[in-house]
Amino acid sequence: MKTDYLDLVQLHSCGPNVLEQGEAVDTLTRAKAAGKTRFVGYSGDNEEALWAVNSGLFDTLQTSFSVADQRARSKLFAGAKANGMGIIIKRPIANGVWGAESNPSQYGQEYFRRAQLMAKPGPLPGSPEDRIMLALGFVLSHPVDTAIVGTRNLEHLRSNIQLLASDINLPQNAVYELVRRFEVMDDGWVHLE
Repeated sequence: MKTDYLDLVQLHSCGPNVLEQGEAVDTLTRAKAAGKTRFVGYSGDNEEALWAVNSGLFDTLQTSFSVADQRARSKLFAGAKANGMGIIIKRPIANGVWGAESNPSQYGQEYFRRAQLMAKPGPLPGSPEDRIMLALGFVLSHPVDTAIVGTRNLEHLRSNIQLLASDINLPQNAVYELVRRFEVMDDGWVHLE
């Protein structure tokens, strides 16, 4: 890689038992102290992510957050910011399910089901017609530092870059309504693994 250090090294989706054992976290901490990495982080969801936030040992948290997966907003964001952690969002467009006709991916089925339920009450006030703009606008209206939008399609990549260059600003009443609908319909929805 032709570098003496990495900017960020993250533990990914290891359970609380691995985190509490401490060996993996210690190894990252030693690598940071030795200058091999500038920052250490945790990537995951649910109680593991909460453990990482509360531990005070990590510089970043990478976690799921989208219109169809909002638990991080109430469970993780405040603690992460209070501990000075950068917040990296994975799955910010929830497989593009909002407003989609279908979602053939097995992984996206639960997101698709949630989005359909949340869309039933009707259009969102002042929301854009572009479903990806709505999804990214929702995520970026929260106290997050960056979002990872993966794609295998070059045209989607170009479109996402254009959306971000156009300064996505989702109206606050649309953000509020998405949060309200999630909270009303949440019957124990958790982050998908």
